[in-house]
Amino acid sequence: MRILIVSNLYPPSVLGGYELGCAQVAEGLRERGHDVRVLTSWCHLPRAQPDPSHVARRLDLSWHLPHMPAEPVARAWVEASAKWSSLPNTLALLDEIRTFRPDLIYAWNLLGIGAAALVDLLGMTGVPWALHLMDSIPVDVAAQMPPYSAGLFGKGLEPYATGRIIA
Repeated sequence: MRILIVSNLYPPSVLGGYELGCAQVAEGLRERGHDVRVLTSWCHLPRAQPDPSHVARRLDLSWHLPHMPAEPVARAWVEASAKWSSLPNTLALLDEIRTFRPDLIYAWNLLGIGAAALVDLLGMTGVPWALHLMDSIPVDVAAQMPPYSAGLFGKGLEPYATGRIIA
C-alpha cells in the first residue's frame, strides 16, 4: 500500500509526542513492506546525515518561528496561516498526492501548517484518509476560526467527517 503521511514536524524536529509517534509508525509501516512517503516541514537542526529519500521537507512552518511578529496584524496573519490556510502548504500536499498517488493519506499534527485547508483538501481528493488524534487540535482549530472564514472550510468540524479518526 502507498501511504502518504502528513505531519507538521518530523524528527529530528521534535516538540512533543506527535513527531516521535509519527516517525515510529512510518518506520513500522515501511518494515511491513508499505511504500511510505512523509510530507513535513523543513528542519533547522543540524544533522549528521541527510533525510532518507521517503521524507519530503516541503512544508512551511512559520508558526514556530523563534520570535513571533510583535505587530498585531502580522501576528494574526502568521496565526491564520498556521491554523486555517497556508496556500504553499496546500499546493505542496496537492502536488504530493498527484505525484505519489497514495492509497491512503495519514494525517498527524496539522497545526502550524494550515490545518483547516489541508483537511478540506483531503476531503476533496477522494483518497481515503485518516487523522491520528492525540489531543484536541481539530476542536481548537474550528473553535478559534472566525465565523466569516468557517464557510471556506465546510463550517466547523464538518471536513473531519470525510476521514477516519485514529485516537
